[in-house]
Amino acid sequence: MAAVPWLCNCTLPLRGALDIEKPVSVRMDGITKILQPGAVIEVEKGGSVTLTPGICHSFWAKESDRDLVVGEVSSVNDDTTDNVFFEPSDRYIQVDEDKAPQFYLCNEYGRFLK
Repeated sequence: MAAVPWLCNCTLPLRGALDIEKPVSVRMDGITKILQPGAVIEVEKGGSVTLTPGICHSFWAKESDRDLVVGEVSSVNDDTTDNVFFEPSDRYIQVDEDKAPQFYLCNEYGRFLK
């Protein structure tokens, strides 16, 4: 299976500005690659890609692979300020809680612990 990210530079904080001319620098399995904006790359099973802040990206599975597990690791692990979306989107699905949470997401502490 392969993760197929689409890459482009963007300004932070994102204000709808994508740089579609400046090459994109990524590290794939520890090797720096310089790619053109809009490049689509395949990440082989067990492979890794390191994206630095300011790289707009999207992941999906190839049609032939169907199933894919992708994990993103944040350098600051703050979902309130670390994630920027080009198109408005809910970060997490809405959950109708039927009991108090046992564990909190990092952006939930202020809401539940008063």
